[in-house]
Amino acid sequence: MSRSRRRHRRGGAAALTAILTAVPALWFAAPTAQADPAPHAAAAHHSADTGPAVRHDTSPTLRSMAAHAHHGHHGKRQQDDDPGETRLPHPPASPIPDPVVQSSPGGPSAPSTGTNFEGIGAGNYSITGVPPDPNSAVGSSQIVETVNTAYAVYSKTGATVLAPTDTSTLWSGFGGSCQSTNDGDAVVRWDTLAGRWVVTQFANVSSSSGPYYECVAVSTGADATGS
Repeated sequence: MSRSRRRHRRGGAAALTAILTAVPALWFAAPTAQADPAPHAAAAHHSADTGPAVRHDTSPTLRSMAAHAHHGHHGKRQQDDDPGETRLPHPPASPIPDPVVQSSPGGPSAPSTGTNFEGIGAGNYSITGVPPDPNSAVGSSQIVETVNTAYAVYSKTGATVLAPTDTSTLWSGFGGSCQSTNDGDAVVRWDTLAGRWVVTQFANVSSSSGPYYECVAVSTGADATGS
């Protein structure tokens, strides 16, 4: 997997973006871990300022990195952006008829689920974070799921191909915040045209001043446990 990182600045706050490329055979990993480079002084403007990636590399296979990864507590308790009370509008004094309300039953119910199995947080792994932020994508022969700070790979029959592991494992050896922090909320997508997996996760979000990162991993092929 090929990995890279970019520096971003927005609204006067410096932000650095980490971009990785993951390949079906390997996920990105740098030979040596390095500290994140210091960003330039933020400019006093409100437009986004992006540049080329400041770090990238190609990793070993994900299956080999996961074998040595830390399998710790993946729960993550999050708070709403607005913790205040949600106020709902008052209903009208008299009911207003809805002209588009369905008055007769629809067609037959949806077909039953062909395959159903437990993923991260149910049965084979415990997740205690709220909210769970689940994401999943279906590839040519595998299913990849992310929940908070963990990810797992399954076959289309529900068999576990790669057990739940810290999502930051994708950036093992990459250095910087992508490797050292595991802030969660990962997103996984399957690129049907290219036949590759794309996983993103932000990093260093607990910092009050940044820099902040978006770590991206793109597989080299259709195997989510490869590089």
